[in-house]
Amino acid sequence: MDGDSAKKLFNQAVQKETKGLLDEARTLYYEAVKKDPQFIQAWLNLGSIEFKSENISEAIHALKAALKIDKKLLQAHLLLAQIYRQENQDKQTEIYLTNAYKLDSKNKFALGALAMFYYDKSLYSESLKMVDLYLAYYPDDKNLRILRTDILAKQGNYRASLSELTELVQKDAGFASFQSNMKKTWSEADDEIKVHVENLAKKTKSKIEEFKSKLELSKENPEDFSPPDPQDAMDLSLLYLFQGDSEKAMKYLVYAKKSSDDTKK
Repeated sequence: MDGDSAKKLFNQAVQKETKGLLDEARTLYYEAVKKDPQFIQAWLNLGSIEFKSENISEAIHALKAALKIDKKLLQAHLLLAQIYRQENQDKQTEIYLTNAYKLDSKNKFALGALAMFYYDKSLYSESLKMVDLYLAYYPDDKNLRILRTDILAKQGNYRASLSELTELVQKDAGFASFQSNMKKTWSEADDEIKVHVENLAKKTKSKIEEFKSKLELSKENPEDFSPPDPQDAMDLSLLYLFQGDSEKAMKYLVYAKKSSDDTKK
């Protein structure tokens, strides 16, 4: 009997949640799990609502309650990883992302999130492994292909990085479409994305000034000052790629290639 009433409460909660009435939905979900503590979907939905409402401890409690019922519940692991990432709890983030990956080795979010997590921690070998796994299943993802070239450069493998980046800019027809779509996305972006784009533009401007300063100093006094290295140029090339400016990206790509070739002589 309690199971039937719990399901009725759950259905009412889903309707409220669909209408954006989160407080009412939350109350109904809590009533449902009180009636039936094994109601796993109610716990999962409750965890999602609490997270959206920024009630972090309540969200974690609900999701872990769902995992007590079924420790292989993929959605709970993914959501917990997202919560812990937001809270800057690296160990827990890695644990739940890894759990998700083990449960579903082709999961797009788990692979991509692990790739970015390791990249942000400068664990480039681990990040590259996840990027390669991701691209094996989703080869058309241009962002991850760009990330791969950056990882290779950071590992000192400039030749492979430059080769892949050149192919992206020159030969990949889909990349031109990607750039066009990116520019369109930037122009239609919401305030949060626009702030990100503005920060990216500031970072690019700062990098350019640093690059030019190194170049001028090396020309004026080559014995005391080294010219910009391939990584400097690669960083600028990648920044321009993410802004959809392939012409400027290629300019710095050419410098990176020439600089890399010169160091091998």
